[in-house]
Amino acid sequence: MNSIVFTPDEILGFSSFFSFLLGGIFIILFSQISVKYMKKRVYEDEGVSVSSWEGGIGIVLINLAMAVVFEKLADHPLFPDNKYARKYARKLDYFFALMILILMGFALVGMTVMYFVYL
Repeated sequence: MNSIVFTPDEILGFSSFFSFLLGGIFIILFSQISVKYMKKRVYEDEGVSVSSWEGGIGIVLINLAMAVVFEKLADHPLFPDNKYARKYARKLDYFFALMILILMGFALVGMTVMYFVYL
């Protein structure tokens, strides 16, 4: 009988790849659901337009995800809009942000290990 056996490098490669894909899905969900909700609430309650949240290459989404999860980053003076992200984040936003950070972190570590071990 033929059984399928995966080697450790295949397991690491597949898990890093799928982690990266799931992280990308959560980034899209975070940007389409959470950031739009936070922008709307900030404009309604604070009267501040935060149109710069979606500019650039998307690094703002990772920054907002870290601000929602980590309290110290929300108060950092380099990123003044992070206080709004932390203030208006819901539990769903926290879940999306946490999943982004965990999945993308695992994908980054896995791909780095694959690069250096199997160079």
